[in-house]
Amino acid sequence: ANRRFIVKVIDETLRSRPEFTFPSALACDHAGFLLFPRKDPFQAHAIKTTVMSPADDLPWVSDPRQLLGHMLRVQVFARTPQLTRGPLVSERMLHFRPPADAYHPPASAPVNYLNTSGS
Repeated sequence: ANRRFIVKVIDETLRSRPEFTFPSALACDHAGFLLFPRKDPFQAHAIKTTVMSPADDLPWVSDPRQLLGHMLRVQVFARTPQLTRGPLVSERMLHFRPPADAYHPPASAPVNYLNTSGS
């Protein structure tokens, strides 16, 4: 099956809620994982990888550290035979927590969700 998917990423943390849709529909590998385009610094053409890299893909991110403290919504839509966006097939949230020494959970977090091990 030559199914393709349209992938959209929304930064839910920024007030402007910027969004990015991959410019072409993405295929899957033999195991069903999405294949994301990646620029290969050693080759003239892009390679395909099953790992999305928001620091490389999102135009408003110039340094991976800019993602710390952000929450991204990733939506995957089926592509219709008419090459348009079809139904939503998957939606996930990515949370980029700051380093442990800079992370302070909200005061209202239940005790069993707090990391008290010091690691």
